[in-house]
Amino acid sequence: MDPTSEGPIYCSDQIKIPPELPEIMKQFTKAAIRTQPADLLAWSSAYFEALSKGEEPPVKDRLEIPLPPFDKGGMSKGLLKVLHKQLGTQADLDVASLESKWLRLGMTKNVLEELLGLGGFDLGSGGEPLTLTKLLVLSCSMLNKTLTDTMTMVCEILTSDPDGGAARIHLALFTELFEFLYKKDGRVTSEQAEQLITYLTEIGSKQEDMVGPADFRHKDCPVLGMVV
Repeated sequence: MDPTSEGPIYCSDQIKIPPELPEIMKQFTKAAIRTQPADLLAWSSAYFEALSKGEEPPVKDRLEIPLPPFDKGGMSKGLLKVLHKQLGTQADLDVASLESKWLRLGMTKNVLEELLGLGGFDLGSGGEPLTLTKLLVLSCSMLNKTLTDTMTMVCEILTSDPDGGAARIHLALFTELFEFLYKKDGRVTSEQAEQLITYLTEIGSKQEDMVGPADFRHKDCPVLGMVV
């Protein structure tokens, strides 16, 4: 051993690189670039933890351009879609699990708490049952100025259609989420909401009870196009 060195010297034949390492690091790098996490170290921890548990990693489908501003607590459509992929299959959503995933995506705790308060969700006080879809509706309403744009983003997050497709969701789900939102929003009356649902029910009956932005953004659709 060289007496001036700080430790043993290894030759290339002694260093064994795991065969999976290059591909793991390649996929990690691509995921980090696509997601652009606010806290890279915290996100990296969540990424590898998810992989080790066989869970959905906190990775956006694509890079959001321009990058979303941070004035909405770090929220963006891409991150909300990741949250839905991670938690959307859970029948019973608990606050601790939600908060853990939320924070590790780089979204702020104060905005989450504000959303929980706006929704009046049951956190042990007998309020509205906490569901991810209703939380996502409120989150989208914070990111958009109109009900039309809010429900468009909701459909784009919840749809099973391919990215860039029709972004359809089931009529029953749309109805449930729109009714929840308009009662919180206050810009639509119950009569106007009924007109909208009646219109979309007729449209949905011809589309296997599926509706999407093209339906409620159509010029013949009542209510949403008139609400600013």
